[in-house]
Amino acid sequence: MKIGVLSLGWPPVWAGGETYLYRIVDALNQNGIDAWGITATEANADYDSGDSQVMRIVPPFAPEITKDTIKIMFQDTYDNCRNLSKVEQIDRMQTWADMIDDRIPENDFDIGIIYVENLTSLSEIDYRKMFGRPFKKLISISFDIDYNVVLQLEKEAPQEGKPVIEKIFALKKEFRDLLNDDRRTLTVRHYNPEMEGILHITDFNQKVINEIFGVRPYEFVLHPLLESKWLERPLKEKELKKNKDELVVGMINPIPKKGSDVMLRVIAQSPYQFKILEGGHGAGNIFLSSLKDEYNHDFNERVELIHYVDDIIDFFDSIDVFFMPSLVEGYGQVAHESLVRGTPVITKRYPTIQEATLDDVLFIEPKDYENIDSWLNALNDVFDSQKEWCSKARRTREDLIKRQHNELNAFIQFLSVMSQGAFN
Repeated sequence: MKIGVLSLGWPPVWAGGETYLYRIVDALNQNGIDAWGITATEANADYDSGDSQVMRIVPPFAPEITKDTIKIMFQDTYDNCRNLSKVEQIDRMQTWADMIDDRIPENDFDIGIIYVENLTSLSEIDYRKMFGRPFKKLISISFDIDYNVVLQLEKEAPQEGKPVIEKIFALKKEFRDLLNDDRRTLTVRHYNPEMEGILHITDFNQKVINEIFGVRPYEFVLHPLLESKWLERPLKEKELKKNKDELVVGMINPIPKKGSDVMLRVIAQSPYQFKILEGGHGAGNIFLSSLKDEYNHDFNERVELIHYVDDIIDFFDSIDVFFMPSLVEGYGQVAHESLVRGTPVITKRYPTIQEATLDDVLFIEPKDYENIDSWLNALNDVFDSQKEWCSKARRTREDLIKRQHNELNAFIQFLSVMSQGAFN
């Protein structure tokens, strides 16, 4: 069985989507499956580009990509990131598809897994016709649903006494109507009837997509995997801090969607040390400027900005608690990673994040999100009960490892059944 994973981005792009796909290829190869990444991203000697099998088929319009995710099919990076016209988008996709066809024989792969989200928003694209030649069967990936819609529904849900998923279901007709638009929203991009299968990142996402668009012949929920080094490297015993100004709080990717406003206020109103890993969007310096503009002080005596790390495991091992005030997440991969390193997590309660953490961290309720005291109290709770929260994180780590083992075995079986043409 031979599996191909098609994505514009690939390490050294380590954003959530690219990391998810890379780890699938790595895990399949570790389990005896011939799996390959197929990407438009070049390797870069200055950054970790991964070591799994990958075919780098780089079109002439693809810029050098390092840690920033560039939507190659949406913008012209050589012309002030001008938005591409519909014709230009299609032309670029076809150019890359032709290059792939020149490199890879027809039906060379039993199954192709395609990350369609960053390819285009155009509704007229038939991915089988454009990219399907090397693959006998195709699976699309369903990551995120539309953030703004979810946030609005989340605000309304408590007032009506309903879970947010019921509010989403009530709008399924509106989502289906979007199929008639020229451009697909984030949610609608996951509806690709020309493909046999769909790979969901969470159970929550599967429920939403199935309710709106129906069920595909082949479906599987595979929560993000971690490489063996995450699981096998010994955990470091965290030193219990006696004073609050010794406790190290970790943050990643300080942008608005990830809760940068809460991060700013918590830094300014607490005595803790902070390590901020810039993340894929490169907004660290903007964040520090905002901190100085807002409070007339950059807090550099207790705020460390880290632009890039070769080994993110060291980051999680070096902090006492991971602070993730994201408004919404497709999954919450970094919260999962933190727990697997035995580091407690503080985050907002949201269905996908609950899956990432097995619903077993210190949650801030959505109704309390804007109340900064809720976040400060959570940090105080972790400081006051460091030993208990670390022990809890280690127990959750073991459960996450078991889930990964079981899901990976089931996923390999799923791919085998699909490659042989049998239906579930």
